[in-house]
Amino acid sequence: MSLDDRAARVNRSFFGLFGSLALAAVLAACSGSGGTAQTTPPATVSPSATPAPTATPAPTATPVPTATPAPTATPVPTATPVRAIVATPSTLVFSNSGAAYAQTFTVAEAGYSGSFKVSGFDPTIATVSPASSTSAFTVTAVGNGQTTITVTDSAGGTTPVDVQVTLTQLGVNARTRR
Repeated sequence: MSLDDRAARVNRSFFGLFGSLALAAVLAACSGSGGTAQTTPPATVSPSATPAPTATPAPTATPVPTATPAPTATPVPTATPVRAIVATPSTLVFSNSGAAYAQTFTVAEAGYSGSFKVSGFDPTIATVSPASSTSAFTVTAVGNGQTTITVTDSAGGTTPVDVQVTLTQLGVNARTRR
């Protein structure tokens, strides 16, 4: 017997056996006098609800960009007014010494009503009086040289007054002719 014949015989026996079993199962399901099989009717599938259409979304408004704020200007500091002490005259020149040759200078400062003080001068060249005043100072030459008087207000503002002393000496001839 060929291989094909054997395969055909196995197929017939296999299907013959299972076919008989299937027929027995169908017959067993039959009952009653009419010989009809009772079968359970298939479950009825109820139709599902028709889905509601999805609402069309409303378009969103186009965003409007906010304006970039303009930068604020950097504040400019207010300059503190510089008060200047003014000395008149600002330079004193002496050719003689002593109280008879004393000179006066005055000081003023806009918006200032306090006292001024003098300092920094060389007292071997000139003296100044008074040491503090609201407007005027007297300078007396003492010896040859140059010095600077510093005038100061109560806020620390200053101004210089230059002093130059050049004394001329007159010589007296001690010899006399007889």
